[in-house]
Amino acid sequence: MQTLFSNSDQIIIDAYNAYQSSLINYISVRVGDKELAKDLSQDVFLRLVSYKSMIRKDTVRSMIYTIAYNLIIDYLRRYYKKQDGISSYIYEESGKYVDDVENSFMVKELSEWETEAVNKLPLQRKIVYVMNRFQGLSKNEISVRLNVSVRTVDNHLYLGRKEVRDYVSKCI
Repeated sequence: MQTLFSNSDQIIIDAYNAYQSSLINYISVRVGDKELAKDLSQDVFLRLVSYKSMIRKDTVRSMIYTIAYNLIIDYLRRYYKKQDGISSYIYEESGKYVDDVENSFMVKELSEWETEAVNKLPLQRKIVYVMNRFQGLSKNEISVRLNVSVRTVDNHLYLGRKEVRDYVSKCI
């Protein structure tokens, strides 16, 4: 039994030495940040250790890149969820730079543009956007209050956010 574990350990060590730099490049191209790519590549090998019992020398490379691909997708989902349009930017900036006059002015201007964009939305889309963005209601809560499906709320939010983003982008 001991030889199985030491064999797996050796396969992981060999794979680390063989693929670490190319893995960093692979990840870096996809996430656009070399330091983040280094962190994610370390996570790849940490996850690889959890599959220790399944590792074979002939499949370790594909396992590494499959794990890397999944970590990249997870990271990008979190990143874009966090960056959910200009709304999150306005929300984040308004709290960070209260003392900074220039940034306060920019946040105020962005908020005004957002309000203008929201006022141009079709009524139902405007209601859904306001309930989510300014009242903090979830998609489920909005669907119950408006007596529509969650999917309908999701569509209104998607289109509303897109229109607000496009409007604000044109203003900038």
